[in-house]
Amino acid sequence: MDRSNRFFGTHGDLSVQLAPWTAKALGFDPKISLFLLKEPLQFRSDIAGGIITVPAGFISDLASIPRAAWSLGYDPDCQVLELAAWVHDLCYGRVGK
Repeated sequence: MDRSNRFFGTHGDLSVQLAPWTAKALGFDPKISLFLLKEPLQFRSDIAGGIITVPAGFISDLASIPRAAWSLGYDPDCQVLELAAWVHDLCYGRVGK
């Protein structure tokens, strides 16, 4: 196993953006961009002591960083940040509230 890549088993783009009317039908604010994970995402975490799996069908706003903060080095097209956002939102949704 390649220990340098903590995300594994991924093949290309894993998400699809929900249309505003679909988000509204699901009970979400249609003004917020939401994404649906098309296939499971696995992340190896030393802190959690194992594998964190974000299930297919999970909905997230991904890295909802204010546009003003982008100048601090955030690249909205960075695929690693997108993958990390899925894991963050899954963990935050289960523990951080």
